[in-house]
Amino acid sequence: LTLPAGLTEIGDNAFEDCSSLTTLTLPASLTTIGERAFYRCSSLTTLTIVSDHAEPRVLTREQPFDTAAVQQALEQARAA
Repeated sequence: LTLPAGLTEIGDNAFEDCSSLTTLTLPASLTTIGERAFYRCSSLTTLTIVSDHAEPRVLTREQPFDTAAVQQALEQARAA
């Protein structure tokens, strides 16, 4: 799933229980991720962060990304 450039917010529970979500591409413009936005996304193991100023950052993990891990990845990408 690729979210559009310029998106700034993902609401609370937006993808909760979306077990079929395996990869997600987020714009670096995203600043707010709601509570439990990725709760029980048990297959989300690849995250790509796209920025206008740098090459895309691809992150993979054995354990699924939860909301806190997605937020942390975004913050690190913006700081780079």
